[in-house]
Amino acid sequence: MFPTGTVRYSHRAVPDYEFETTEFYNDYFKPNGMHYSFGLKVALPEQAPAYLACMRPKPRGPFEAREGSVYQTLMPHLQRALQLHLQFTRLRFNVEGLGFALDAFDHAIFGLDHEGLVILNNRRAEDLVKSGDGIRLVKGRLAAMRGEENSELQSQLAAAVAVGMSCGISSGGSLFLSHKTGKSPLRLTVIPLQSSLLDKYGRVAAMVFVSDSTTKPLPRSVILNRLYHLTPAEGRFADLLACGHEVDKVANRLGITLETARFHLRRILGKTGTHRQTELIWLILGLPGCA
Repeated sequence: MFPTGTVRYSHRAVPDYEFETTEFYNDYFKPNGMHYSFGLKVALPEQAPAYLACMRPKPRGPFEAREGSVYQTLMPHLQRALQLHLQFTRLRFNVEGLGFALDAFDHAIFGLDHEGLVILNNRRAEDLVKSGDGIRLVKGRLAAMRGEENSELQSQLAAAVAVGMSCGISSGGSLFLSHKTGKSPLRLTVIPLQSSLLDKYGRVAAMVFVSDSTTKPLPRSVILNRLYHLTPAEGRFADLLACGHEVDKVANRLGITLETARFHLRRILGKTGTHRQTELIWLILGLPGCA
């Protein structure tokens, strides 16, 4: 009815009396005081098309050609703006994507360059060094709180960095670091790395993973939200799917209609880059965190 690039009007697609009987109207439009909408499908090269829409209450009446002409006039500018937005978004994700991924893990993670300086860390690592309990940063280098433990730590870090820069082979090493407060010790694992991660960080020669048995793992829904920018509702929905519930059961538990549940599922598949429900579940079950 509405070819790509032309303005779409809701009242021309479906009569009011029919639209008002749909779940979509009753779940979304009506609770938000909206009724009529009009919009535009914008074709993008090598990308899924973008949709822009405006809505207003029923007393305001349907949108007509006068409003649609604004969209039509702006069409080439909107198309160019969306293309630029997608390009900048891809560049930003290339730089920040590793940080988002590392933040999903329960471990504190540090990346060291060829001089042993910390040039990469996740949120857990920041919190750990700020606490100063067990491990700290001294002039950009990792250091243990106790002298004898620090000697062993520096030896392992130096060996891992040397292997990483020479492209040799080593499985790394592990040691325990004491807490000042006498809690269970931190477990630290050092692994040589023989490839560059991101230009932003330079060459990472070694990775350090620190786990704390006293830290409660993040919920899987929180990790999904961080990694794939799911909304809290989408995160809960995906987590329930991974627990073995069918879509209709998830809808009942969340108190939403089946149509809304299917809408959530389509959005989640799109955000996670999966194509089927089984793919999504395998992806979720492979994430760190707790159910």
